[in-house]
Amino acid sequence: SSSSHALLPRSAGDRGSGRGSCAAMSVDVVCYWEKQGADKLCAVHCINTLLQGPHFSAGDLADHAHRLDAQERALLQGAAPVESSNVDATGNFSIEVIMAAMRTRGYICVNIENSQIVQEIRNNPSTEAGYICNSHAREHWFTIRRVKGRWWNLDSLKHGPEFIGDIYLAELLNATRRQGFTIFVVRDVAPALGGGGDEGGAVAEASLGARVEELPDPVPGPFVGRLQANQYFLTAARVEELKKEGLDRERREAEEAERIAGGGGGGGFSDGGDEPSGPSFTVIAPADKRKQETDWKSLGAGQSLGGGGAASAGGADDAELQAALRASALEAVQMAGDGGGATVAVPEEPAEGTAGVTRIQVRLPSGKRLQRRFSNGEHTVEQLFIWLERSSVEDASLGLPVLSAVEAYSIMKRIIPGGQMKIERAGGIAQIGGEPAGGKTLKEAGFETGGEALT
Repeated sequence: SSSSHALLPRSAGDRGSGRGSCAAMSVDVVCYWEKQGADKLCAVHCINTLLQGPHFSAGDLADHAHRLDAQERALLQGAAPVESSNVDATGNFSIEVIMAAMRTRGYICVNIENSQIVQEIRNNPSTEAGYICNSHAREHWFTIRRVKGRWWNLDSLKHGPEFIGDIYLAELLNATRRQGFTIFVVRDVAPALGGGGDEGGAVAEASLGARVEELPDPVPGPFVGRLQANQYFLTAARVEELKKEGLDRERREAEEAERIAGGGGGGGFSDGGDEPSGPSFTVIAPADKRKQETDWKSLGAGQSLGGGGAASAGGADDAELQAALRASALEAVQMAGDGGGATVAVPEEPAEGTAGVTRIQVRLPSGKRLQRRFSNGEHTVEQLFIWLERSSVEDASLGLPVLSAVEAYSIMKRIIPGGQMKIERAGGIAQIGGEPAGGKTLKEAGFETGGEALT
């Protein structure tokens, strides 16, 4: 119930979004997300991000837990344990509580390992609208769902929401399962069963619910000025800001951890240089973070192909995950070539000596170089990125992660006099100066005929 929300007068999600109308805000907002603190209220964050708004408070879920406890005591005629099995003292709620809350909104959750749906979901998980993930060992809940046509990892323990490409969705679900999480698909509550027919089959079908076409979109209007400090209706720009703020905070904590440890080694910086003398060390993390190994080279605000500003790729450095991503992407490329799928094609390379050609050379972190000819007035910035992403899939020796699975990366183009232009691919969208640029021809983006060197 909305009456139980402890709401603040200022929306933390409004920062940097201007003072436009509610309708304009709804258009700009890409998703709703909540950040977890030192508590264990991840179940609250999980269900609210599923519904894309602060619809439930800890008190609301506690009410459901107490009702379930009362029902259990009644069934056992008072012999039920004194301690609740549906919520503990830290605010960690059971799956039964999640399901009870979801039912009030017309949804159920079904374990994806159910024999009647497991193969269907493994083959094509993007046909569903959303998933919730739970680990008893980690005592953690989080949501993965499609919002406005795009998939997001809305884990409240991360720095911010993480965009998921369609190819990456299956691999993220598989990786989450391997980490010990149980995954539930979100379904509509099935309509009331009618009479006649195969009642047993109808009951089984009803227990699986009906596929959800679309879960609710984020609508900030009713909550403007009433959000708690950890609740955000986010624009694409604000998602990137949160990620940068989180990485900066993580870097400062790492530096403080090194200082406390005595400094001067084991992950510190060498004299006179920017490179760390050691590859990583364990961060001393605050209570709201998992203990994690932090690689100095993976900290920053976006991954530059030339290595100038590296960033976390959401697990993209994991060798097993990279191999799975590469295999999946290669299969998608093969299907597209056989007419079995749709994908943006790498443009045909113009012949040597063709007029209006730009020869683009990209320097990679490994020291290797990629080179290709493009038609300056016809080929687009989007096609440039498609070429880079296809190359990262087809040639593992380049030392690149599968770029289509990386949240954000950029290339740098030299401009006169003496400056650089950042061309970024964030959330699958090509941008220059924060503005969409995928549809621009290379000429419109400032490329010249002849040769262009990128990093």
